[in-house]
Amino acid sequence: MPTNDENIAILKDRNGNEVALKGVKVHGRLHGLMAEVEVEQSYVNPQDINIEAIYTFPLPLGSTLLGLEVEIAGKKLAGSVVEKKKSERQYEDAITDGNSAIMLEEAGPGLYTVSVGNLMAGEAAVIRYRYAMLLSWQGSLLRFLLPTTIAPRYGNAEAAGMRPHQIPSSSLSVDYPLEIKIDVEGDLANSLFASPSHPIAMDRGENGIAVHIAGKAFLDRDFILTLQSDNAQSSCALTPDGEKHVALASLRIPQISGDANKPLSLKVVIDCSGSMAGTSIIQARKAALEILNLLQPQDSFNVTLFGNDHKHLFKKLMPAIAKNVTTAWNRLDRLEADMGGKEMEAAIEAAFSLGSETEGEATLLLITDGEIHEHEKLLLRAKNSGHRIFTVGVGNAVAETFLKSLSKVTDGACELVAPQEGMTERVLMQFHRMRQPILSKLKIEWPSKPAWETDLPKTVFAGDTVHVF
Repeated sequence: MPTNDENIAILKDRNGNEVALKGVKVHGRLHGLMAEVEVEQSYVNPQDINIEAIYTFPLPLGSTLLGLEVEIAGKKLAGSVVEKKKSERQYEDAITDGNSAIMLEEAGPGLYTVSVGNLMAGEAAVIRYRYAMLLSWQGSLLRFLLPTTIAPRYGNAEAAGMRPHQIPSSSLSVDYPLEIKIDVEGDLANSLFASPSHPIAMDRGENGIAVHIAGKAFLDRDFILTLQSDNAQSSCALTPDGEKHVALASLRIPQISGDANKPLSLKVVIDCSGSMAGTSIIQARKAALEILNLLQPQDSFNVTLFGNDHKHLFKKLMPAIAKNVTTAWNRLDRLEADMGGKEMEAAIEAAFSLGSETEGEATLLLITDGEIHEHEKLLLRAKNSGHRIFTVGVGNAVAETFLKSLSKVTDGACELVAPQEGMTERVLMQFHRMRQPILSKLKIEWPSKPAWETDLPKTVFAGDTVHVF
C-alpha cells in the first residue's frame, strides 16, 4: 500500500521540486477561549524558468480560515470565494495569459492546497494565511496546538479524492527555520505555561504574556503550548451583529465521579508500524503498560497489534485477572515498531469482532501516530459497530482530524500526547471517561429566547468545555 513519509507544509512546483523556503513566522493571539493565528512563509524560485507552484498546509480541526494573501515581487494578491469550476477556469485563463494568479482548494479534512501560477525565475513569494479557532479546557488544562507538519497518511490518496498535485510530500533532510510568538491576554495570562514540544521564553507586558521559542527552531514538529489553571471558569462573550447580537457561551462541565466498579469490555488496538519507530512506540509501550495497571478484575480485555497485518494477544476477550494481565504485560513490555505498514482498518474490524464472556460496555482504545486517507468508510463502520472508541495520538505530528473524528462519531474521546507530555495522565483521563456515566440531553437556558442556536453535543465528559453560539 502506498505511503507518505512525515511531511512539512512546503511549496513545490508541479514536478515535485521544492521551492527554496527562506523562513516561517507565526504570530498568535489567545484571548478568552479564542485563538487567532497568522502564518507567513517566504520563498524564492531558485530555477531559471517560470514555475507553477503548489502549497499544501494543515489547519487544526475546528478552525476557520479567515484569509489568504500571496505577495509576488511586491504585488499582493488576496483571495475571494468563487464557485469551484468558475475559479478553476479563471485561474487557468490567468496562467495562459502569463499573469500571476492564486487558487485555494480544500484538499481534505484539515488540509488546504494553494496553487501559485507564474512564479518567475528568481522571483520571491510570500504566503500569508490567517485562521481562528475556539480553545477548550479539559479539567484544569488547556492545550494549544500549532500544526507545522502533516501527519503520516496511509492508503490511496487519489481514492480519497485528492488529485496528484495535492498529495503532500517533503524532505525532512533540510532545516526550515521557524519563528513563533504567541500573545496571551486576559485571565489566560495568569495560567501556568509549558511547552512539551519546544523550549520557550516569556515576557510580561501591559496586556498579558508574550510567549516565544527560546533559541533556534525548525519545521520538524508541531508547536504545543499548554496552560494550566485551577481557576478556569465558564464564560460568555457578546458582540453586535447588525441590529442583533451574537453570544458565545463557553461552559465547563463540572467534575463527576466515575464508577470504579463499572465493568469494561476493553479492546486495545496498538499501531506497531514502521512510522511508530522511536519516541512514538516508546509512548505506546508506556501507555499499554499503564492500561494494564488500571484494569479491574471485573473487566475483560484483549490487545490487537497491527502493521502490515494484525494479531491478537488472546483469541477472545479475557477476564482481567492477574494471570492474564501478567501474560499481556510480558508481551507488551517488549513492544517494537516492527510490523511494517499500517493496515489500520483491518485491525479495527478484527477487534470489533472479538467476543467476551463477561458483561461490560464494548469499548475500544486506539493508540497510533498515523493518518489514513480513506477514513470515511472506517468512520461509518465504527459508528455502526456498537463500540465507544477512545483514541490516544502519539508523536510529533499527531493525526488530529482522523482521531478526533473517530472518537466523536462513537461518543468517545481523543487525547493527543507529544513526546514530552505525560502519557500516564492522558491514559488515566481516558479510563476515567470510560467509567463515567454518559452525559446526554444537554440543555442551555438563555436569559431570553434566541433567534437561533448552534447544536449542543450529544454527549460530553466531566471537565470538558462546551461552546454554544
